[in-house]
Amino acid sequence: IKTAVERISLTSKKLISQVSYARVKPQTGSYEFLYIQDSKDDFGILDYFLKNIIHCSLTQAENMEKCLELIFKKRFDLIFIDYVQPEGSGFDLILRLRQMNLDIPIILTVDKSSEAMGLKAVSKGADAHIVKEELSSSHMWGILNNTLEKASLNREVEEAQNRIVMISRKDMLTRLFNRRCFEEELESEISKSRRYKTHLSIILIDFDNLKTIINDLGNQTGENILASSAAVIQSMVRNNDVVCRYGGQEFGIVLPN
Repeated sequence: IKTAVERISLTSKKLISQVSYARVKPQTGSYEFLYIQDSKDDFGILDYFLKNIIHCSLTQAENMEKCLELIFKKRFDLIFIDYVQPEGSGFDLILRLRQMNLDIPIILTVDKSSEAMGLKAVSKGADAHIVKEELSSSHMWGILNNTLEKASLNREVEEAQNRIVMISRKDMLTRLFNRRCFEEELESEISKSRRYKTHLSIILIDFDNLKTIINDLGNQTGENILASSAAVIQSMVRNNDVVCRYGGQEFGIVLPN
Protein backbone atom coordinates (compact mmCIF):
# COMPACT_ATOMS: atom_id res chain seq x y z
CA ILE A 1 0.00 0.00 0.00
CA LYS A 2 2.84 2.37 0.90
CA THR A 3 4.50 1.77 -2.48
CA ALA A 4 1.24 2.39 -4.34
CA VAL A 5 0.55 5.60 -2.38
CA GLU A 6 4.05 6.88 -3.10
CA ARG A 7 3.50 6.14 -6.80
CA ILE A 8 0.23 8.10 -6.80
CA SER A 9 1.94 11.01 -5.04
CA LEU A 10 4.77 11.08 -7.57
CA THR A 11 2.55 10.89 -10.65
CA SER A 12 0.13 13.45 -9.22
CA LYS A 13 2.99 15.93 -8.82
CA LYS A 14 3.91 15.32 -12.45
CA LEU A 15 0.32 15.98 -13.51
CA ILE A 16 0.19 19.24 -11.59
CA SER A 17 3.37 20.56 -13.16
CA GLN A 18 2.99 21.81 -16.73
CA VAL A 19 5.10 20.14 -19.39
CA SER A 20 7.51 22.59 -21.01
CA TYR A 21 7.22 22.29 -24.78
CA ALA A 22 10.85 23.31 -25.17
CA ARG A 23 12.01 20.39 -23.04
CA VAL A 24 9.74 17.73 -24.51
CA LYS A 25 11.53 14.84 -26.19
CA PRO A 26 9.94 12.96 -29.11
CA GLN A 27 8.19 9.76 -28.08
CA THR A 28 8.97 6.46 -29.67
CA GLY A 29 6.53 3.85 -30.95
CA SER A 30 3.56 4.01 -33.29
CA TYR A 31 0.30 5.66 -32.25
CA GLU A 32 -3.26 5.10 -33.41
CA PHE A 33 -5.29 8.33 -33.73
CA LEU A 34 -8.91 8.90 -34.75
CA TYR A 35 -10.33 12.11 -36.25
CA ILE A 36 -14.09 12.70 -36.25
CA GLN A 37 -14.26 15.00 -39.25
CA ASP A 38 -16.48 14.88 -42.33
CA SER A 39 -14.17 17.08 -44.45
CA LYS A 40 -11.55 15.15 -46.40
CA ASP A 41 -9.51 18.34 -46.88
CA ASP A 42 -9.31 19.12 -43.13
CA PHE A 43 -8.56 15.48 -42.41
CA GLY A 44 -5.74 15.53 -44.96
CA ILE A 45 -4.18 18.66 -43.46
CA LEU A 46 -4.13 17.23 -39.94
CA ASP A 47 -2.82 13.91 -41.24
CA TYR A 48 0.03 15.75 -43.00
CA PHE A 49 1.11 17.65 -39.88
CA LEU A 50 0.88 14.60 -37.63
CA LYS A 51 2.97 12.35 -39.84
CA ASN A 52 5.67 15.03 -40.04
CA ILE A 53 6.17 15.02 -36.28
CA ILE A 54 5.27 11.56 -34.96
CA HIS A 55 5.04 7.97 -36.14
CA CYS A 56 1.28 7.39 -36.24
CA SER A 57 -1.76 6.28 -38.17
CA LEU A 58 -4.75 8.64 -38.43
CA THR A 59 -8.18 7.18 -39.18
CA GLN A 60 -11.17 9.26 -40.30
CA ALA A 61 -14.69 8.88 -38.93
CA GLU A 62 -17.27 11.04 -40.70
CA ASN A 63 -19.76 10.92 -37.82
CA MET A 64 -20.40 9.55 -34.33
CA GLU A 65 -21.88 6.30 -35.63
CA LYS A 66 -18.71 5.54 -37.57
CA CYS A 67 -16.60 6.58 -34.57
CA LEU A 68 -18.35 4.08 -32.29
CA GLU A 69 -17.95 1.36 -34.87
CA LEU A 70 -14.20 1.99 -35.00
CA ILE A 71 -13.47 2.32 -31.28
CA PHE A 72 -15.20 -0.98 -30.59
CA LYS A 73 -12.89 -2.66 -33.09
CA LYS A 74 -9.53 -1.23 -32.06
CA ARG A 75 -7.80 0.78 -29.36
CA PHE A 76 -6.99 4.43 -30.15
CA ASP A 77 -4.40 6.48 -28.26
CA LEU A 78 -6.10 9.81 -28.94
CA ILE A 79 -9.26 11.16 -30.59
CA PHE A 80 -9.49 14.46 -32.48
CA ILE A 81 -13.00 15.89 -32.77
CA ASP A 82 -13.92 18.80 -35.03
CA TYR A 83 -16.26 21.33 -33.45
CA VAL A 84 -18.43 21.54 -36.56
CA GLN A 85 -20.39 18.33 -37.08
CA PRO A 86 -23.17 17.33 -39.52
CA GLU A 87 -25.46 16.82 -36.51
CA GLY A 88 -24.92 18.81 -33.33
CA SER A 89 -21.47 20.01 -32.31
CA GLY A 90 -18.16 18.56 -31.21
CA PHE A 91 -19.26 19.15 -27.60
CA ASP A 92 -22.09 16.66 -28.10
CA LEU A 93 -19.62 14.03 -29.27
CA ILE A 94 -17.26 14.71 -26.36
CA LEU A 95 -20.14 14.29 -23.90
CA ARG A 96 -21.18 11.03 -25.54
CA LEU A 97 -17.66 9.59 -25.38
CA ARG A 98 -17.11 10.69 -21.77
CA GLN A 99 -20.41 9.07 -20.76
CA MET A 100 -18.97 5.81 -22.09
CA ASN A 101 -16.10 6.16 -19.56
CA LEU A 102 -13.44 5.85 -22.24
CA ASP A 103 -9.97 6.70 -20.96
CA ILE A 104 -8.89 8.08 -24.35
CA PRO A 105 -7.66 11.71 -24.46
CA ILE A 106 -9.60 14.09 -26.71
CA ILE A 107 -8.43 17.17 -28.62
CA LEU A 108 -11.03 19.50 -30.15
CA THR A 109 -10.22 21.19 -33.47
CA VAL A 110 -11.87 24.54 -34.21
CA ASP A 111 -11.87 27.21 -36.90
CA LYS A 112 -10.47 30.65 -36.02
CA SER A 113 -14.02 31.99 -35.98
CA SER A 114 -14.96 29.42 -33.31
CA GLU A 115 -11.89 29.88 -31.13
CA ALA A 116 -14.08 30.81 -28.16
CA MET A 117 -15.52 27.29 -28.31
CA GLY A 118 -12.01 25.91 -28.16
CA LEU A 119 -11.40 27.75 -24.89
CA LYS A 120 -14.45 25.98 -23.45
CA ALA A 121 -13.21 22.58 -24.62
CA VAL A 122 -11.61 21.50 -21.34
CA SER A 123 -14.72 22.32 -19.31
CA LYS A 124 -16.71 20.18 -21.75
CA GLY A 125 -14.47 17.16 -21.29
CA ALA A 126 -11.69 17.65 -23.86
CA ASP A 127 -8.01 17.60 -22.91
CA ALA A 128 -6.97 20.42 -25.25
CA HIS A 129 -7.97 22.29 -28.42
CA ILE A 130 -6.26 23.29 -31.66
CA VAL A 131 -7.11 26.21 -33.94
CA LYS A 132 -6.83 24.80 -37.47
CA GLU A 133 -5.65 28.04 -39.08
CA GLU A 134 -2.78 28.27 -36.58
CA LEU A 135 -1.42 24.77 -37.17
CA SER A 136 2.34 24.40 -37.21
CA SER A 137 4.62 21.47 -36.51
CA SER A 138 6.03 22.93 -33.30
CA HIS A 139 2.62 24.00 -31.97
CA MET A 140 1.05 20.64 -32.85
CA TRP A 141 3.91 18.71 -31.28
CA GLY A 142 3.68 20.64 -28.01
CA ILE A 143 -0.06 20.08 -27.55
CA LEU A 144 0.10 16.48 -28.75
CA ASN A 145 2.97 15.41 -26.54
CA ASN A 146 1.56 17.20 -23.51
CA THR A 147 -1.82 15.51 -23.97
CA LEU A 148 -0.34 12.03 -24.44
CA GLU A 149 1.97 12.38 -21.45
CA LYS A 150 -0.82 13.53 -19.15
CA ALA A 151 -2.97 10.62 -20.34
CA SER A 152 -0.14 8.22 -19.54
CA LEU A 153 0.28 9.70 -16.05
CA ASN A 154 -3.47 9.50 -15.44
CA ARG A 155 -3.37 5.81 -16.29
CA GLU A 156 -0.47 5.31 -13.87
CA VAL A 157 -2.47 6.98 -11.08
CA GLU A 158 -5.53 4.84 -11.86
CA GLU A 159 -3.45 1.64 -11.88
CA ALA A 160 -1.89 2.56 -8.53
CA GLN A 161 -5.33 3.30 -7.06
CA ASN A 162 -6.64 -0.03 -8.36
CA ARG A 163 -3.63 -1.73 -6.79
CA ILE A 164 -4.48 -0.20 -3.41
CA VAL A 165 -8.09 -1.40 -3.72
CA MET A 166 -6.91 -4.88 -4.65
CA ILE A 167 -4.45 -5.00 -1.74
CA SER A 168 -7.18 -3.91 0.68
CA ARG A 169 -9.36 -6.83 -0.51
CA LYS A 170 -6.68 -9.55 -0.46
CA ASP A 171 -5.23 -11.75 2.27
CA MET A 172 -1.46 -11.59 1.82
CA LEU A 173 -0.74 -15.13 3.05
CA THR A 174 -3.25 -17.10 0.97
CA ARG A 175 -3.71 -14.58 -1.86
CA LEU A 176 -7.46 -15.08 -1.43
CA PHE A 177 -9.99 -12.32 -0.86
CA ASN A 178 -10.31 -11.26 2.78
CA ARG A 179 -13.30 -11.19 5.16
CA ARG A 180 -14.29 -7.69 4.11
CA CYS A 181 -14.53 -8.81 0.51
CA PHE A 182 -16.45 -11.94 1.55
CA GLU A 183 -19.09 -9.85 3.31
CA GLU A 184 -19.38 -7.43 0.37
CA GLU A 185 -19.72 -10.25 -2.17
CA LEU A 186 -22.19 -12.11 0.03
CA GLU A 187 -24.39 -9.04 0.38
CA SER A 188 -24.28 -8.44 -3.39
CA GLU A 189 -25.08 -12.05 -4.28
CA ILE A 190 -27.94 -12.27 -1.76
CA SER A 191 -29.46 -9.18 -3.39
CA LYS A 192 -29.11 -10.74 -6.87
CA SER A 193 -30.54 -14.04 -5.66
CA ARG A 194 -33.62 -12.35 -4.25
CA ARG A 195 -34.15 -10.21 -7.32
CA TYR A 196 -33.75 -12.93 -9.95
CA LYS A 197 -35.03 -15.84 -7.83
CA THR A 198 -31.79 -17.81 -8.29
CA HIS A 199 -30.02 -20.24 -5.99
CA LEU A 200 -27.14 -19.18 -3.78
CA SER A 201 -24.87 -21.43 -1.73
CA ILE A 202 -22.33 -20.58 0.96
CA ILE A 203 -19.61 -22.87 2.28
CA LEU A 204 -17.69 -22.18 5.50
CA ILE A 205 -14.56 -24.27 6.08
CA ASP A 206 -12.84 -24.51 9.46
CA PHE A 207 -9.57 -26.37 10.12
CA ASP A 208 -9.59 -28.67 13.13
CA ASN A 209 -6.61 -28.73 15.48
CA LEU A 210 -4.67 -26.11 13.52
CA LYS A 211 -3.64 -24.32 16.69
CA THR A 212 -2.27 -27.58 18.07
CA ILE A 213 -0.27 -28.14 14.88
CA ILE A 214 1.15 -24.62 15.10
CA ASN A 215 2.09 -25.10 18.76
CA ASP A 216 3.83 -28.40 17.96
CA LEU A 217 5.43 -27.61 14.59
CA GLY A 218 5.63 -23.80 14.48
CA ASN A 219 3.94 -20.87 12.72
CA GLN A 220 5.62 -21.58 9.38
CA THR A 221 4.02 -25.00 9.18
CA GLY A 222 0.62 -23.51 9.95
CA GLU A 223 1.05 -20.86 7.27
CA ASN A 224 2.13 -23.50 4.75
CA ILE A 225 -1.01 -25.53 5.51
CA LEU A 226 -3.26 -22.49 5.03
CA ALA A 227 -1.54 -21.33 1.82
CA SER A 228 -1.51 -24.78 0.20
CA SER A 229 -5.11 -25.46 1.24
CA ALA A 230 -6.19 -22.12 -0.22
CA ALA A 231 -4.57 -23.04 -3.54
CA VAL A 232 -6.35 -26.42 -3.58
CA ILE A 233 -9.75 -24.87 -2.78
CA GLN A 234 -9.28 -22.15 -5.40
CA SER A 235 -8.49 -24.78 -8.04
CA MET A 236 -11.73 -26.65 -7.33
CA VAL A 237 -14.28 -23.85 -7.73
CA ARG A 238 -15.81 -22.16 -10.77
CA ASN A 239 -14.58 -18.85 -12.17
CA ASN A 240 -17.55 -16.91 -10.78
CA ASP A 241 -17.27 -18.42 -7.27
CA VAL A 242 -15.59 -16.25 -4.65
CA VAL A 243 -13.15 -17.89 -2.22
CA CYS A 244 -12.09 -15.86 0.84
CA ARG A 245 -10.09 -16.26 3.99
CA TYR A 246 -12.85 -15.57 6.47
CA GLY A 247 -10.79 -15.75 9.65
CA GLY A 248 -7.55 -17.08 11.08
CA GLN A 249 -8.29 -20.69 10.13
CA GLU A 250 -11.62 -20.33 8.32
CA PHE A 251 -12.39 -20.03 4.63
CA GLY A 252 -15.64 -18.87 3.07
CA ILE A 253 -16.91 -19.60 -0.43
CA VAL A 254 -19.79 -17.79 -2.16
CA LEU A 255 -21.31 -19.90 -4.96
CA PRO A 256 -23.98 -18.16 -7.09
CA ASN A 257 -26.46 -20.44 -8.90
